[in-house]
Amino acid sequence: MCDGPPDRASTQEVEQEVEAAGGRPADAIAASTEPPSFANTVAALDRGGRALTALEHLFSTLSASASSPELQAVQRRMAAPLAAHANAIYLNAPLFARLERLHEQRAALGLTPEQRRLLERLHLDKTTCKEKYDDKKKNDECANTYPS
Repeated sequence: MCDGPPDRASTQEVEQEVEAAGGRPADAIAASTEPPSFANTVAALDRGGRALTALEHLFSTLSASASSPELQAVQRRMAAPLAAHANAIYLNAPLFARLERLHEQRAALGLTPEQRRLLERLHLDKTTCKEKYDDKKKNDECANTYPS
């Protein structure tokens, strides 16, 4: 993460961190040949998104409180990669299939209340996107409606 307090983070640091964190852990999870489990699907997806979520919060705070022409330029450049990251999660059919399978088995998985809530929240978000956008209408609006 960026060194120093948020008000001292340079726009270049923020951009580099977003690009580095914007990898696609969802693709690796979806491509796994292991049967879906809470650990290898839900927890892995949650872990994979933490760094990017923290950076999005930092980026949002910087944009709202210390905006500059440089930061606005970074915002414009980062809009597409951030939307692509969200799309990689919310519009990923194999990942949804893994979550769907776990959701169907949730009563038998022995999940803690927190784990069950996380599974149900991810499933609800993905179901909402799936219902709202069929294969012909997948676009960035879904990612903006349900950010990661």
